[in-house]
Amino acid sequence: MWLALGDKNTSYFHAVTKGRKAINKFSVMEDEDQNVALKPCISDDVNSHLTSIPTPDEIKQACFAIHPDKAPGPDGFSAGFFQANWDTVSSKIITEIQSFFTTGILPKNINATHVRLIPKVTSPKKVADYRPIALCNVYFKMISKILTLRLQPVLNGMISENQSAFVPQRAISDNVLITHETLHYLKTSKAKKQVYMAVKSDMTKAYDRIEWEFVRLVLERLGFHPKWIQWVMQCLTTVSYTYLINGSAQGAVTPTRGIRQGDPLSPYIFILCSEVLSGLCNRAQVEGRLPGIRVSKRSPIVNHLLFADDTMIFCKADPKSCKELLSILRKYEEASGQKINRQKSAITFSSKTDQAVRQQVKNALEIQQEGGNGKYLGLPEHFGRRKKDLFSQIVDRVKQKAQSWSTRRLSPAGKLTMLKSVLAAMPTYTMTCFKFPVSLTKRIQSALTRFWWDGNDETKKMCWIS
Repeated sequence: MWLALGDKNTSYFHAVTKGRKAINKFSVMEDEDQNVALKPCISDDVNSHLTSIPTPDEIKQACFAIHPDKAPGPDGFSAGFFQANWDTVSSKIITEIQSFFTTGILPKNINATHVRLIPKVTSPKKVADYRPIALCNVYFKMISKILTLRLQPVLNGMISENQSAFVPQRAISDNVLITHETLHYLKTSKAKKQVYMAVKSDMTKAYDRIEWEFVRLVLERLGFHPKWIQWVMQCLTTVSYTYLINGSAQGAVTPTRGIRQGDPLSPYIFILCSEVLSGLCNRAQVEGRLPGIRVSKRSPIVNHLLFADDTMIFCKADPKSCKELLSILRKYEEASGQKINRQKSAITFSSKTDQAVRQQVKNALEIQQEGGNGKYLGLPEHFGRRKKDLFSQIVDRVKQKAQSWSTRRLSPAGKLTMLKSVLAAMPTYTMTCFKFPVSLTKRIQSALTRFWWDGNDETKKMCWIS
């Protein structure tokens, strides 16, 4: 019926479609006053390096950079197989991978992916209680690894100092210490006229919601070569999923957005996209629309901190700043596909902030939870003088982990391995940021010693010396 009586598929309709697509295209690269949130920062020399065809040595380096024992994808092979048999299989691998970089086309069978759902809580009942981990083919991992290894050295000049995740020469402890000092300033500030707040926001399914068109726009705006953008978009858009349910692959899903947990390139794509949010916040601070916090006369102004999808924003607790912050977050949500999880987000106010102002701010941002007593990046946001009580949970975790192994028959060598690689490593992250009280370190040492000699917290053993 349509073929007989309908309108012809003429060039006019193609032109209308292209025009409509251009009108509907979203972008937060510029605000209402045409101030840019992102600026091109990739030089011609960098683009020339990024878009070169990988050499056999570069492909081998990418293959051997993958952990040999990572779970296999649909191809059934781990990277260890290719590493052990490199002399035999290298010629075919090099031909296949160089073919992708030459043509810019990735066969869909190479990008087929298993998804394994990992429980985030004990006895999960909802879909939200699972974390999806992508199990990719080794061929795809090598392609993704080549792109990643080329991108890593230039990240420092592209990513703002507010972002600490996945960037060489930056540490998670930087964010923890800056946040801790700023929240301590809020808790101890006696100012009543100018009150400030810290907004800790959490993204819902951050990797799964990001729009592919937004990724392409960000890469274009940063100045990446069209060939590089095509390679990245091929890695994102040709994926297909099957879900591992009780050990067997079931279902077939073709996504239209999102990046994968388990893809070496995904973390770097995400932080590049997060630069849009960082750019909007920095622009608002420079123009005085979202002033940050200065904890002392000689300290820099802190406006926001990012660690992957964990965001901490510092600003004045007044209606003007609230309106500006809400505008920035909504622009970013609409363009990127991200969504703020209001239930997991929290606001920490200056100690002298009026209760009416607090409620007004919470209603405006639609965040009702107050922070200060929770955790940021796995560590306490704020603590008083008795750090011993706050960090005592670390001792409890060490004891619980040791007791969970007490019924197993471990040889002395096995016990020593578990003690060094697991138990002794548990306090390390916290100790990189905060100094433990001596009494707490003695309790940790006691728990480690008890596990070594017996593994039972209720009994004591004696060390006999011959």
